[in-house]
Amino acid sequence: MFQKNSREVRRKQKPVGICIFTTIPPEMFINICQYLPPVDLLSLARVCKRFNGFLSTENSITTQEIWRASRAEYLPFLQMPPPDGMSERQYIRLVFERGCQFCGKGKIRKVYWEYNVRSCEQCLKARTIRQDEIQKQLISKTHGFDMPNMYCLEEIISGLTFIPSWSRRAWDRGTKRRPSSVYWITHVIEALEEYKKIPMYPTSFRREWLKQKREEGAAKMKEVVRRKLETDMDLRSKNKENSQKKLERLSTIKAKLNSMKVERNANNCLKYNDTLEECPSYLNCTLANTRISTQPFTDRAWALLRKKLEKEYEELCEIKRRERQRKESSMLKGAVFQLRQFDIYKMAKQWRPVPKAQFAEENQTEIDNSVNSSNNEIGENIAASSSIMSINSLLSPTSADDVSFRMATSSTITYPSSPSDTQSVYDCYLSNWENQLSLDSYDASSSSIPTETSLNTTLSTLSDDMNYLSLLIDIEDWFTSNTANQNKATLDILHYLPWCPSFKSPPFHDNNPYILWDEQFLMNTLMPQIWNEALALQSNSGPIKTVQGAVLGGYRENNIFKCKICNEFNITSYMNIRFHLFYNHKITHILDEEMIEVVPTIDNQIISHSTEIVDKLFKLFAEGYNFMLLKELLNSEMF
Repeated sequence: MFQKNSREVRRKQKPVGICIFTTIPPEMFINICQYLPPVDLLSLARVCKRFNGFLSTENSITTQEIWRASRAEYLPFLQMPPPDGMSERQYIRLVFERGCQFCGKGKIRKVYWEYNVRSCEQCLKARTIRQDEIQKQLISKTHGFDMPNMYCLEEIISGLTFIPSWSRRAWDRGTKRRPSSVYWITHVIEALEEYKKIPMYPTSFRREWLKQKREEGAAKMKEVVRRKLETDMDLRSKNKENSQKKLERLSTIKAKLNSMKVERNANNCLKYNDTLEECPSYLNCTLANTRISTQPFTDRAWALLRKKLEKEYEELCEIKRRERQRKESSMLKGAVFQLRQFDIYKMAKQWRPVPKAQFAEENQTEIDNSVNSSNNEIGENIAASSSIMSINSLLSPTSADDVSFRMATSSTITYPSSPSDTQSVYDCYLSNWENQLSLDSYDASSSSIPTETSLNTTLSTLSDDMNYLSLLIDIEDWFTSNTANQNKATLDILHYLPWCPSFKSPPFHDNNPYILWDEQFLMNTLMPQIWNEALALQSNSGPIKTVQGAVLGGYRENNIFKCKICNEFNITSYMNIRFHLFYNHKITHILDEEMIEVVPTIDNQIISHSTEIVDKLFKLFAEGYNFMLLKELLNSEMF
């Protein structure tokens, strides 16, 4: 039964086919091989014993002709015939194969034509000898062949090839660092043995032998020089080709990295900041002294590199975040407050709302309704400097859990309940402006915004100038309508950012500005709220009687602004009054509505022509931003 099953199994097995190519006649095989390059011939010789026999027969003229024709056709840098005692196949293997012929060390391609070997430096050192050590190490000790003088020794070895006396390596410089020619030990021993066999008498035999060796040595060294020149041409050609491949690979990598650096998310913010350039994998790919492969940079290699970069980027960002929080813990609270505002400013320079197509229809409807219903409320809040929105109105019910989950701590985020809470942060920076107000009997609560009666009184004095009165009426109408017809997609958020409630009084963890925000909270929660506030300011920037309304209405350069702290400074532009508060009153965080007064007069149409500000920090300060405490902390290019 078992034998029957075995026979059935053998019948079911598919018969192994016989390669027809291995059975072709030698003549046909030779005709095929004569068109192959040397690399293919070397590979074909490893296929089977039959092919190896055809291509490895050293005494076959046909075999040698196959290798010679292939070398002459495909190797323009190897046109010289093989050295004496070396077949065509051995000649090609010596040049094409890689690795030391003695120890098998890989990636060795250096051929020493003086000895016709491919060797690493260690094996070469073990098999060569300096000329000044031949008599000491070989003649006297090993062979007992006493040489009368060094002149005769030089004559004996004059027929040998050698590496010239000038040296490029430390091991063949000798103990006294004297240059000396280096010979192959086996060649020296053979020459000495051959010289010993020549009879001493008559002396003409040895003289003729020495003369013949000198001529042979000179011819051999000339041949060595020609072979070096020939192979050096190939080496230069390959180095040039490899350099081009490395350059293409490096260019591809840099192009991929540059495209990664400019990638943006749905909110138009860069996915990666400058920390990406500090990742170890990024440095390894871009530094000039990095060893670069000659292989093409494939998509698979980029996928692996990108995955590694993303991991290193996250780890490095976390390290930098902890280091930043450690440094900020020793800073003054006012400076940290402005740093948080600067974080919002940096995000606002790029941030844009997600296109409507990316939202679900029901979510988009809810967002549009909330924007439309809150525009007027936000405008009134800004104009009246009322309490700022709570965190419950900032976080939607669907996103509140997600945001709290992303926070590093379990603390809550709260807004200051009033502008006075923000002002308390800067008590040490606001100088004594409140005391000055009290000394001047100035009531900021009642006079921060001109009353309707005072405005009408001022306008009544101008009743004779109807054109100017019409101008003020037009201004009043313009402020009420403002830029309601502008396209929301082209909103210049940086123009309105200093006046947004969520920027002036940002929400903090446990009302503590020292706790850093999570980037996702900034992008997905706080920035949408600020964007909505900016849209509201675009629709209704407030009345002309407020600093906010005058500045956003386009009258920041008009001479209608006055300092509330002192009466010595004349009415001037918004920029000049802010610099007056900074330089004269040493105030680094200006609360516009509490410190600046809008005074519409007959001269309010006069524009103050100020010199152009070059410094970016002072330029932002003139536009309404309070970053003056960051002057020594941040580089000017960061603004």
